[in-house]
Amino acid sequence: MNMEERVEIIKSCKWVDEVNVGIPYDCTVEVLNQLKCHYNAHGDDIAKNADGIDSNILIKEAGRFRMFKRTVRNFYH
Repeated sequence: MNMEERVEIIKSCKWVDEVNVGIPYDCTVEVLNQLKCHYNAHGDDIAKNADGIDSNILIKEAGRFRMFKRTVRNFYH
């Protein structure tokens, strides 16, 4: 799936108002503030930066992180 397709899927989500593309992988609270975003959302897998540290730790500590459950396909049913 390319980025354009991913953006369209996210835009179609019920609670999504706006999608920002090109944000640094290690997003910061400052970036959220600049974009006037309330939260950074990510799947329930931990996103680690090049140092092996959770790239969302500061956003989590600020209470501005929302986790969603990843979809798991069951190929046996």
